[in-house]
Amino acid sequence: MSSRAYDKQADGLRPKVIIEWNGTARWFELSTQIVVPNGREQIFDFFSDAFQLELITPEWLKFRILTPSPIRMGAGCLIDYCIHLHGLPVRWRTEISSWDPPFSFTDRQISGPYRMWEHFHSFEQIEDGTVVR
Repeated sequence: MSSRAYDKQADGLRPKVIIEWNGTARWFELSTQIVVPNGREQIFDFFSDAFQLELITPEWLKFRILTPSPIRMGAGCLIDYCIHLHGLPVRWRTEISSWDPPFSFTDRQISGPYRMWEHFHSFEQIEDGTVVR
């Protein structure tokens, strides 16, 4: 299996981005990291609140959460969304497959626009804040 990577270094609050893919383009791995000048618990709380996705997702995707509030986050939690791709609404369901507050969690697509989607979030406390990956 071949691998190529694009690596763009972080500058200020812009994230460092690494994209890897195999030679057949069957999968991509996108890694980003950013240092946020806040404590790990505060940052974990923000990213683990599903409704914050509506704030940080680009407006052109018309992202909205369909699961009623409150959403009790934890392993096994299912969350339904709607996004718009090329102007068409697409339903998306994810499951929280791992949950380790305030260090990490993983959401994976159960159904939706991708053949496979798994998103691992990690939070590392450093002197200047928190590294979010």
